[in-house]
Amino acid sequence: MARLTKRTVEAAKVKEKDYLIFDSELSGFGLRVMPSGRKIFVLQYRIGVRTRRFTLGSFPGLTPELAREKAFQTLAAIHDGHDPMAEKQAFAACPDVKELCQRFQEIHATQHLKPCTTVRYDCLIRNHIVPTIGRLKITEVTRAHIMRLHFSMSKIPSSANQALALLSKMFNLAEDWGLRPENTNPCRHIKKYREKKRERFLSPTEMRRLGETLRMAEEAKLCSPFAIAAFRLLILTGARLGEIQHCKWEYVHLDRGVIRLPDSKTGPRTIHLGRTAIALLHAMPRKPGNPYLICSDHKPDEPIQDLQNTWRVIKKWAKIEDVRIHDLRHTFASNAVTMGMSLPMIGRLLGHTQTQTTARYAHLAVSPVLEAATKVTREIGILLELPEPKEPLTIDGTATFVEAVDPAPLVKEFGLDSTEDLPNFLTSAQAARYLNLNPRLLDDWRWRRKGPRYVKIGNNVRYAREDLDAFVQ
Repeated sequence: MARLTKRTVEAAKVKEKDYLIFDSELSGFGLRVMPSGRKIFVLQYRIGVRTRRFTLGSFPGLTPELAREKAFQTLAAIHDGHDPMAEKQAFAACPDVKELCQRFQEIHATQHLKPCTTVRYDCLIRNHIVPTIGRLKITEVTRAHIMRLHFSMSKIPSSANQALALLSKMFNLAEDWGLRPENTNPCRHIKKYREKKRERFLSPTEMRRLGETLRMAEEAKLCSPFAIAAFRLLILTGARLGEIQHCKWEYVHLDRGVIRLPDSKTGPRTIHLGRTAIALLHAMPRKPGNPYLICSDHKPDEPIQDLQNTWRVIKKWAKIEDVRIHDLRHTFASNAVTMGMSLPMIGRLLGHTQTQTTARYAHLAVSPVLEAATKVTREIGILLELPEPKEPLTIDGTATFVEAVDPAPLVKEFGLDSTEDLPNFLTSAQAARYLNLNPRLLDDWRWRRKGPRYVKIGNNVRYAREDLDAFVQ
């Protein structure tokens, strides 16, 4: 036994079997010489009745002086109750974040999450979490790692906040499963990004344009009648897209005016139908053998899986291109608030489980305030001898006067009494008769990008009567 120095280590001879040379000054500190010629610094210590041998590092990567200092620090930790060998083995056996994600998906997501939520979480795991911290051990993930991941998604704040919430849940489960010490969730105290809350809803003018567009598409058969019925039901009921898209006829009770969904985002839910919605459901076509309200045109027993493509076309025709399908639900809620309904009632109509979710529509109740302001300004206007405002007056963000529209010209060419008997959207031949023109001239105008405005989808050409009227004027 001698003091381990660089000279002592270099002079140690290689033998057929490995052997140990212990240091004469620091108890347990030694050098292990392997038959291959590799020389490793070790620390031998006792925990209870068990003797353990902890590897400090190999020579010459680790010098004897540094190895001695590391051994001294390890012995101090052992005296404080730590077992470095057991901790090292536990770290080696600890799963990484990628394995934690797989366990979350297999154990938790399949039992407690909705399928749509599972799909969203899978996307976050696959595209952001695993590529960034997937290789890290669960126990070595720190708040700094989570903050870097969160910052890397700062351009998509909504997804960044969802990823943070997902990671927080996974590390809480890791603590429950014994994979990480208690109260060490690295997601704690990380501030979420501020998200822009969308409160888009249709004005009366936009709703009229949407209604005309849906009638045009239905009359011209430019898209599936079931897709048109879906959009009408969404704005008439305030339901979520998935609730209408996957609703079956067996859930519909027209005699009671309700749709009883066995499952939704918030669990079982009852959708209350108004008379207009009931009439729409009465008139809706049905496909034999297909149990769904919104039937697929291609698969006999399934609903339409994607309404987004159809909605992109519809909203472009209606000039409401910034409106999402979910904004139809907001429109239903905003109209309910404007009519003076209470927030608890609106929450029940929308299927909200928390009052603060419905409270986002409270600021839309401007009618009482507008009425009060009108009374005050009327009295002040009389005192100031200002002229009375013309009627009617509509408010759609800006004040505009509504003027009566003159009847469409040349209605007599159709042998009709009024424009109410005409379709709202005319074919090319009908538009030519409406304008008293040669159909070939109308076709020539389209080729030259002149003449009245029209809509063309594939080989279908339709002219709106209001566009024809504007062209004549």
